[in-house]
Formats: sequence, C-alpha cells, structure tokens
Amino acid sequence: MRRRSETALAPRRRDTPLLAAVRYGIEAAMELLLSRRDVDGDFENRTGWTALSMAGQKGLVGIVEMIKRVSVGAHQRSLGLIGDGY
Repeated sequence: MRRRSETALAPRRRDTPLLAAVRYGIEAAMELLLSRRDVDGDFENRTGWTALSMAGQKGLVGIVEMIKRVSVGAHQRSLGLIGDGY
C-alpha cells in the first residue's frame, strides 16, 4: 500500500498558507504572511491546530510572539479600538 505524502494530506487538514509555513518551518514565509492584514493567525484547521498552537508546540518563540502581536492588533481593529493603518 502506498503512503500519501504530507502534501496530499494538507487539503484534508485545511491548512492555510500560514499553518503550512509553520508546519514546515519556513520562517521567511511566516514573516511575510504575518505582515499582511488579511491573514488570520487564529484560524483552526480541521484537526484543531492554529498557527499559534503549532508554533508553540514546535518551540518557535519568535513566531509565537509575532502571531500574538498580529492577532491582538486584528482583534483591536475589529472592535474599532485602533485604525487599520491605511
């Protein structure tokens, strides 16, 4: 029986590009994605992982801090507490 590749399983997990970058440790992609305002760091894939939980489990402290900073800013913008910077 052939094994499915990790890439073939990604659609089943519903990984976002950010989750995939964290999963595979591609820091440049993580930083680029987190610099965008339309990236949701709190999105859960079908197995319940978020970019934050996965980065924490992998010990990526800098990425954890970056995701927390981006998520707090997005939440404050949604409440109208800060502007969107545009």
